[in-house]
Amino acid sequence: MFLFGFYIRDMYNQLKIEHQKFITNHSTDPHIIVYRGQLMSSNEITELRNKSDHQIIVNSFFSTTYNRSYALSLLDSSIQPHSQLQNVLFEIELNTQVQTHLFGNISHFSVFPEEQEVGYCTSIETS
Repeated sequence: MFLFGFYIRDMYNQLKIEHQKFITNHSTDPHIIVYRGQLMSSNEITELRNKSDHQIIVNSFFSTTYNRSYALSLLDSSIQPHSQLQNVLFEIELNTQVQTHLFGNISHFSVFPEEQEVGYCTSIETS
């Protein structure tokens, strides 16, 4: 973490800027749905299913997309139904009126802007 501290701080600060733009641009629609396709172990999926409140706390940076079809296309089609690893599609509701996390449209930073990428991280101030 020490070696990458500058990079992580810079990424966080850029996402803060994009978050403010996102909030301004979505002031009339406070609930935005984004998607993330991910490969997970069967044990992780079972743990998530057992959560009574269905809320997941993420302590990292990750990307999502507005485009559900695109998120689905990123999943591994070679995974067998009874494999230890499974494809999971997360549907995440972003609430622009609650400031617990940072998220913002980062498509203009991407090599692939057609992905309609939305960056996301737990909102933790860094010094």
